[in-house]
Amino acid sequence: MHADQTETYRPLLETDPPAFLDRVNTPWDQAPDLEEYNQNAYKRILRALQRLARPGEASSTQGILVLGEAGTGKTHLLMRVARNLSRTNHILFVRKPNNEDAVAQHVWAEMIRSLSQPLALATPQQTQLDDLLAHVFSAVLIPSFEQDIEAGKDADQKRRWATLLRDDPYNLFRMLGEGEQRQKNMRTIRNRTLSYLQVNNPDVDQRIAHVLITYCFVSRADRKRVLLRWLSGQDIDEAEAKDLGLDPTWVKIDETSADVSTQQQREEQALRAIQSIGILSTYYQPLILAFDQLEGLRDQHRLSQRWGDTVREIFTMTPNLLVVTCIFPSLWESWFSQVLDSSVTERISQQSVTLETFGPRHGLKLLAAHLEPSFIKHRLPTNIYPFTEDAVSSLCGRAKSPRSFIQGARAMFEAWLDGDEEGLESAPPGIAAIVTQEAVDTLIGSTIEQAERRHLDSYDREIPIEQDLFGRIRNIVETLLAHSGERAAYDRATCGTKVMPPNLLVRRPGSAEDLCLCINNAEGNSFTARMRNLAEVMRSKTGPKTVILLRDRRCKAAGSKGQEYVETIQEMGGIYLPAGGDELSLLNAIYDALVDIEQHDLSIGTHEIDQRQFVEFLRDKGLCRRSQLLRHAAKLSEAFARAIGETHPTPAPNGSPSSQATAPPSSSNTAPTASGTVPSGSPSRENRSQESAPKRTPPPPAGRIEAAEPVPPVPIEVVVGDTILDSPSLGLIGRLKDGKRGLAVSFAKPQCLVVLGYMGSGKSYALGVLIESALKTVPNLSRHRKPMCVVAFNYRKNPEARFEHWGFQQPNSKPSEVDRLRNEYGAEPAGVDRINVFGFGPELRRRQDEFRGLPLYPIQFRPDELGAEHWEILMKPPSAQAEYMDVIRNIIQKLYYDERLTYKTLEKHILTDERLSPMQRQRAKNRLSFASKWLTDDRTYEWTEVLTEGSLNVFDLRMQALSSDDALKLCLVLTDLVRRAKNGVNKMVVFDEAHEYVDSKDLVAELENAITQIRHDGMSFVLASQFPDRIPARIFKYLLTRLIFKTSDRKAIDAIRKAAPNLEALSAQKVSNLDLEQGVCFIQTDDDCTDPLLKIPQLLSIRPRCSQHGGETVRNTGDP
Repeated sequence: MHADQTETYRPLLETDPPAFLDRVNTPWDQAPDLEEYNQNAYKRILRALQRLARPGEASSTQGILVLGEAGTGKTHLLMRVARNLSRTNHILFVRKPNNEDAVAQHVWAEMIRSLSQPLALATPQQTQLDDLLAHVFSAVLIPSFEQDIEAGKDADQKRRWATLLRDDPYNLFRMLGEGEQRQKNMRTIRNRTLSYLQVNNPDVDQRIAHVLITYCFVSRADRKRVLLRWLSGQDIDEAEAKDLGLDPTWVKIDETSADVSTQQQREEQALRAIQSIGILSTYYQPLILAFDQLEGLRDQHRLSQRWGDTVREIFTMTPNLLVVTCIFPSLWESWFSQVLDSSVTERISQQSVTLETFGPRHGLKLLAAHLEPSFIKHRLPTNIYPFTEDAVSSLCGRAKSPRSFIQGARAMFEAWLDGDEEGLESAPPGIAAIVTQEAVDTLIGSTIEQAERRHLDSYDREIPIEQDLFGRIRNIVETLLAHSGERAAYDRATCGTKVMPPNLLVRRPGSAEDLCLCINNAEGNSFTARMRNLAEVMRSKTGPKTVILLRDRRCKAAGSKGQEYVETIQEMGGIYLPAGGDELSLLNAIYDALVDIEQHDLSIGTHEIDQRQFVEFLRDKGLCRRSQLLRHAAKLSEAFARAIGETHPTPAPNGSPSSQATAPPSSSNTAPTASGTVPSGSPSRENRSQESAPKRTPPPPAGRIEAAEPVPPVPIEVVVGDTILDSPSLGLIGRLKDGKRGLAVSFAKPQCLVVLGYMGSGKSYALGVLIESALKTVPNLSRHRKPMCVVAFNYRKNPEARFEHWGFQQPNSKPSEVDRLRNEYGAEPAGVDRINVFGFGPELRRRQDEFRGLPLYPIQFRPDELGAEHWEILMKPPSAQAEYMDVIRNIIQKLYYDERLTYKTLEKHILTDERLSPMQRQRAKNRLSFASKWLTDDRTYEWTEVLTEGSLNVFDLRMQALSSDDALKLCLVLTDLVRRAKNGVNKMVVFDEAHEYVDSKDLVAELENAITQIRHDGMSFVLASQFPDRIPARIFKYLLTRLIFKTSDRKAIDAIRKAAPNLEALSAQKVSNLDLEQGVCFIQTDDDCTDPLLKIPQLLSIRPRCSQHGGETVRNTGDP
């Protein structure tokens, strides 16, 4: 290695080191590529594609078997294929299936996921599916148009269309015109295409083709997503299905449907879909169907056979595919060749290619490819600096694969940065003679962290696949129990032959303990039928009595009948668990790490990490305890409790956790030492400060996405909103008066809270504590893996009321509060880093001084982001007008389904619709006038850009002559737009001084719907009010955690006591005797809690704020 005695380049590379990417996970990853390595395998794929490329003819599907050991570049080869060929030969990447009942569905869903990938980095808005459909349907339509031109049928228009498609197939998406003419043209082209395919390609499934054509012509992203969901074989909402002319599910289901028959029909439909896409591709170019990461099929006899059967059907039925199967040589010889029928193996291995052996001839060029960005950016002396040719030669002599070569180069580079000359010359780089537990933990931790961040980032884009999720959870559960020494038998809960949710019944031999884990992502009648049958099974004598039912939050909220069955199951002791991005990303990351271990991708030198070490890591670091699913399983099953490292609680009545539940070992009830404590789940770091030579902390393994720096554990003893003390996202809000125990609110799942109390009682102060707890990670007070975004609505009937939120930007400077904050809580004052103020444009300008330099944004809606539900809210008159609203709804519906719902078209129809009387028309014009204040085509911001993590967004609705009804309408529309702003950040919506505007009788249904929607989507909701009696009962029932400050009004106290059964014992005298401005309140929760005593009201002392309180009571001091 070069010495760099002048320290010219070492500091640069210390700050900005090369990535040394040693692994490719998907064909769409970006990694340095040495194209001459495995060039023969790449050329073999290229030649096979050229032989298949016969446009318009049904070419037989061909197979290439790619054999290579771990780290030799199998997935890397697919990346090269995707990078160079995907503009014409789209690549469909399919990983190992995990559910033997849904292998074809898995393959098809993976194909749709692959087609949804961007065509190229330069054109991220164009997907492989867009490109395929544009070329396929253009090739189908142009001859059809030419026939019409010759026959003189609307020749001018058909000639124009044919010319547009010849010029650019992407004109297919743009050529239909606008309004009613667009709808007419779309129907004409869709019918023409379907008729053509029915005659010329009868094996193309008409439903699949119908959806693909509709996808081309739908402009709204939300409708495209619905179509992709249906294409993937998942249920869609019944109203959305009706709008699109589809059945809501591939297979119609009711409570009498047979489970086995339903699955068989889904598998057959998936095979027809695969066949259809292959036939359609003959009008363009062959597709590449790549199977990879199949090592997990070893020893899975039934799953392997089902995979083989599916692959054989694809070869038999589907034309125009090049099937590339990447596999270990040993897996092929010792497993697939023995288990699979020869009709499968012979097709897969029509051609076979073995990847090259890595040698010295590759080393220099591969290292130069990885170092090229640093060479250019930092103008390094050579393209392999700081390596020498001798160092590269030494690396090549010890490396068995490109991966081990890159890992060795990384280790040598780290030693060079540390100035560790002995380390460079002693142990062979990258081949550790002694493997430390710290190194194993760091590698596993960074792998899970990287995968979790990847899933979080893609959560809002991905289509939830029910059968795949079920298979992943089953694999996780079986692995956890098997490698924790727990004996378990696995079965399936059945309701005779009737349809059930996918489920895993876990039984312990010799024990009456059983646990049923279910997933139900179905919609409408399908969801209801499954729930009805599950409830029937639980009622039966032999059925499981402990059930956990998981549902992806991205699915629609259950209907009334489905919700009824959910409540029935909960009453029988079942747990209903809506799972959001954090939960699913963690489970997916654990599963992905298991696949990496199966693929021998997690290694340190020659040491390969196995499943036993992985399970020990999960248990020791408490990662499984972050999962709500696994935590609930641990509460219901001693075997699960031991497997995830949680002391098994003694069940309390009704399934509530016992007050004796022991916190996991990683929880801490004391303040950390000055040096800080690394929280559970974070890799420890070696302290080298006392070593003689200067050292640097080694960076995480290549590709790791760094998380925020770990913070010391928060000293708490009670958590509201969760069942464990080490919840990954929480904030300490005060201490219980009984015993001075620290109480925190968990933000790991949606919270619905209400803060009640008279003016000056401490209500607004407590609200500020909640808000800053959600927004910041503050040592000893709060922790977040990712801080929330808070949206606070600020409306006053008196528009001249003062603006109080300015205080959040400044650290608390009140001496008495700062002293308490430091002495009692060991915390320091701190302001909120980002505060945005939104308001009516003229009011923002008028009040600019009030906002004290905070960023200001006018509240503006773009017409294209307002849906039918938003316009219905905005168009509601101040008083109920049934006939008027019937007409308005009818107009909105028609325009919405024609994709023409804009301000201008709505105004035009209102002015011309004969059903409206002159008075009704004037009323509608008044509502349009109100809406027009907030509309613009050129808004300067996007919701996803301003609603960022750690930001407080205040919607200031103080303006002249704004009624409470109109204020609530704006809040409802804004809340829904916030809900739809998918940027991977959890959000909290705050209605401050809610009594001013939430008691509108005409809008209470819309408010209730807003609360149910935001809870379903993983958002939290906080409502603060001086007058609890003005909060409608149908709203109060959702507010499960209540903070009750001083109020003396008997009517208000009675309203509180009637809000929930556990509040009936609240003493009116005690509430009225609470002192003003002392920060003491009663807290009571019907939500999850580590202490069941909080089911009844307990006294709580609110902690001092870190930020300044801008709403302190103004006093007359007598000063001039």
